[in-house]
Amino acid sequence: MLKYTSSDFSFLTKISCLGDIHLQVLLNYAEEDLYNAERQTFAFPLLHALLKRQLRTPEMDAIGDKILKLAVTADSEAGRNSAKNFFCAYLMGVSLLEFRWIFA
Repeated sequence: MLKYTSSDFSFLTKISCLGDIHLQVLLNYAEEDLYNAERQTFAFPLLHALLKRQLRTPEMDAIGDKILKLAVTADSEAGRNSAKNFFCAYLMGVSLLEFRWIFA
């Protein structure tokens, strides 16, 4: 399993040689960590870093939906707050035209 720390995320946003496949792999690891309450603290910064890279894939949209549900159902208050913060940042990055299609 991939192990990463919070200090790795700022580095990830600055690497320009990461291809879409590499970003997709990181997205998959972050998605797995969302379901583990102990690993959520690592998943959200990674997702924010991927959001900064403007990774727009159908998988990112699916994770956005899962995080919206997690904002209500997470066991810890910190998990709910992190999910809410990410979802707000996610929505701010979506254009109005895309937003209309997501919730149509």
